[in-house]
Order: sequence, then structure tokens, then C-alpha cells
Amino acid sequence: MPATYVRISDRHPFELYLLVLSLMSSLPAAIGAAPAPASIRIQLDPGLARVWACSLALGALVALLGLAWKRPKVGLSITALLLEQVGLVITGVATIYYAIVALSTIGASALTPVGTVLAFGLASFAQAEKIQLVIYALNHPDEPLRVRLIVRAWRRIRPLIVRAWNRLRGLRK
Repeated sequence: MPATYVRISDRHPFELYLLVLSLMSSLPAAIGAAPAPASIRIQLDPGLARVWACSLALGALVALLGLAWKRPKVGLSITALLLEQVGLVITGVATIYYAIVALSTIGASALTPVGTVLAFGLASFAQAEKIQLVIYALNHPDEPLRVRLIVRAWRRIRPLIVRAWNRLRGLRK
């Protein structure tokens, strides 16, 4: 029996569904066939509302392109992973921005739908982070997983430590 592997896109059917839904709901506003959602139109002028719709449509389209990219028979395609990751980050930014604008416009009565959109944005970033770990593992196959995770954590924490140390040094002077 040949060795099997799990593609990132195979594990999350909801990702495909939500990206298609995002593309279908934002494309009419992006091409100008329909107005942007009212919560966006209230906060932004029509040009910026269209930019928001274009970013959501572009992010969903790029992520879907990454999911549809032809995979090699063995292993993973770095191009497909990068496309999916970039699309998810763009989609995450657009959906989190929408959640913030909708919550500030409508208020607490929109907490359930806004929470759903916010969760989709945060899940997009979480999936992009998982893809980054896979890409790192593919580029550094000789390192064990624990070392890779420690290196990634250190790269994230080190700037915070240096910044805090510099602030403390500045207070002592």
C-alpha cells in the first residue's frame, strides 16, 4: 500500500464552502453590479466600500486557486500552499474589518452574525499559520518538529523581549 498524506485543503471542507460563499457574496459589489453591505456603506464612501468588496473577492479567489492548484503525485505543492495562505490572509483582513465596522455601526444586536464573520476571519489566520508551519517543515526537512516549533516561537517572542528590554533601559537613564 503506498504511503498516504493529507493535503491541507482536504481536512477542512468548511474552508472551501466559506471561501466560495465569500466570493459569491462579494463579487457583485466588487464589479459594481450591487452595492456593498449597508454596514460598510454607512462607514465608508462608495469607492472604499468597493475596495473592501474587491479585497474580499480577491482573497477568496486566490485561496480557492490555491486549493484547486494541481498537486504532485507525492508530497505537497509549495505554490498551492502559498496561494492558499495569501488568499486566507487577505480574506481574514477583509472579514475582520467587516466585523469591526458592522459591530460599530449596528451595535450589540448584531453580535451573532458579527461573531460568525469574526470567527471566519480568525480561522483564516489560524489556517494560514498552519500552512506556514507546513511550508517551514518542507523547507527544513532535517529539523525535528519540536525544534521547528521552538524556533518559530523564539522568532516571534524575541522582538517583544528586545523591545521591552530597550524600554526598561530607557527608563533607567
